[in-house]
Amino acid sequence: MMKKLLLLLLLLAVFSSFLNQYGFTPDHSAYSMTKICEQLPTYNIGDLKDTKVLYLSNSIVVLDYYSNQKVSIPCSSRTLPSLPVMDNTGTKIAYKESRSDPNLWVYNTETGGAVQIPLGYTGSPWDRHNIPRFSPDGEQLAYLHSISFDNYSLSVADTGGSWKKDLMTGIADLSYYDWNPDNKRIAILAKAGGNERSSIYIIDSAGSDIIKIKENVETKQSILDGLYLWNPVGLDGLCQWNPAGTNIAYISAGNIFTITADGSQERQVTDDGNTFFLQWSPTGDKIAYLTRDGLGQEYETGHVKKGEYGRLHLINLDGTGHEEIFAEYTGGFLLELPFTWTENGKGIILFNIEGGYLMDLEKPAGYDPALIALVALCVAIVACAVSIILEYYRRA
Repeated sequence: MMKKLLLLLLLLAVFSSFLNQYGFTPDHSAYSMTKICEQLPTYNIGDLKDTKVLYLSNSIVVLDYYSNQKVSIPCSSRTLPSLPVMDNTGTKIAYKESRSDPNLWVYNTETGGAVQIPLGYTGSPWDRHNIPRFSPDGEQLAYLHSISFDNYSLSVADTGGSWKKDLMTGIADLSYYDWNPDNKRIAILAKAGGNERSSIYIIDSAGSDIIKIKENVETKQSILDGLYLWNPVGLDGLCQWNPAGTNIAYISAGNIFTITADGSQERQVTDDGNTFFLQWSPTGDKIAYLTRDGLGQEYETGHVKKGEYGRLHLINLDGTGHEEIFAEYTGGFLLELPFTWTENGKGIILFNIEGGYLMDLEKPAGYDPALIALVALCVAIVACAVSIILEYYRRA
């Protein structure tokens, strides 16, 4: 009997060690996931593409997670005021070196040179958060900046530094925008003209023509401000063109809608009320999006209710075919799951607290070896305990 007791203690020790290693985090994925990158702090990820991730360490780093090659961008400050971004090829990086730096910088990883884009300095919060975005061809850089303390502008500059111009002024608050694949038009979700709610505008980057296509978009500004402070990656997915450049997906009151570029047709896609980030598939037939259970509660402290999950979903444009493909326990913190589609639309690159993963959307998830081992340990412990109890009663 003593041997069985020792065996039971050994099994319990292994079980305890196993739980210490894997924890009680019932994250799940509906599809097979392959690890492609070691752990990175998700709040330090500034941008994510099909093959590369840009993040902050002691410098700005661009990592190709397939070849494991890194490029470090020198900058004078180790603490940047906002996260940098890269173009579609990962060869041009836009960043700002300090809160009071009156410039944006565009660094070319192939030439090693940096181009200065003067901004000016007004002392407003937007001197810190310029939210730069490269055009799809990488030749232009759009950004937000202060004209005066309460008057903000969406502007565009040549990445070579030869010209810049304001496209839209009179913007009153944080705004979210996206380049059309044609490199000529920008869709922006913004509060302007004294309106309390946001509207969607289409701006011609060449002629500066501005067309309003949608009014009264509820951006849940307090929620988005909280997300913005914790992870600016989320700002990409509030208003986004489809790959064909004909429709715009946007989030209003936590739900996804699509609207045609001329504003003539609109469709509601989701009704969960907890969506805060979306991204079109490369084929344009699906949308991947993130939700947070109880989004917005206690956001001021950077926390949400314990027990809540960040969830990644897929859905067709007509609202059918919904799938929850990944869920991760947040531990009570307002953290995002940075993700992007693979170029062929058959997979998703996803970063969580353990690293970067390639999710194969054509390969459903199989049995988790760790879960099988846990079940086997539980069965062994129960069998050993039953054996000890039976032997005890036989001796009694």
